[in-house]
Amino acid sequence: MKKQLFIAGFCAAAICLSAGCGSGGAASSSKASSAASSAVSSAAASTAAGSSAASSAASSAAASSSAASSAAASSTSASSSSASQQGSVQDELAKIEAKSKEFEGKDWGNMPQQTMNRTAEDWLTLWDDELNSLWKRIMDGNMRDVDKQRLKEDQEQWIKEKDAKIKTAGAQAEGGTLQPYLEASAAQVATRARCYELGEILAEELDQDYSIPESVNKTLGD
Repeated sequence: MKKQLFIAGFCAAAICLSAGCGSGGAASSSKASSAASSAVSSAAASTAAGSSAASSAASSAAASSSAASSAAASSTSASSSSASQQGSVQDELAKIEAKSKEFEGKDWGNMPQQTMNRTAEDWLTLWDDELNSLWKRIMDGNMRDVDKQRLKEDQEQWIKEKDAKIKTAGAQAEGGTLQPYLEASAAQVATRARCYELGEILAEELDQDYSIPESVNKTLGD
């Protein structure tokens, strides 16, 4: 610190003298001394300010680190809370069923044939996506390998039966423009029913309560 003050004062005095601070030797010496004193005071103030700024920056960094840690902890807590509040399989299927009801309530009789075909495909996709989601979670779960193998065999049999129903439904149109609608509708009905069966299996694996509402059960068919 003393060394810095001395150098700063010396430099200030040298600058003042080289610039020609006065015409008389005594006056020049007095002004140089005054300028050196001012420079020393300025350097000291600057050093003190720098030290204060460094302390302030360190405090700010510590506060930022603390805030970051707090935010990370809050985020982890929120994620855990969100995971623990996820709905049950039955609630999930209820939401899909509500969307399915929207399809069911459409004005099918007044749709152009192409629109009808596309809408039937969209309806099938709703349940097909849910079936794939349920299946993946079951296969990724803790079910015993022997039970998974049995379920896979059961699923293969279900696919064969579904395909047979689709073929029978499509044949009614004899290759007409109505055929895609009939086939998608038959697939949607079969896939919807299978979703409720897989939902029961997944709910059991997750140790959740599960029951098919009577209003739904009576519409599932064979």
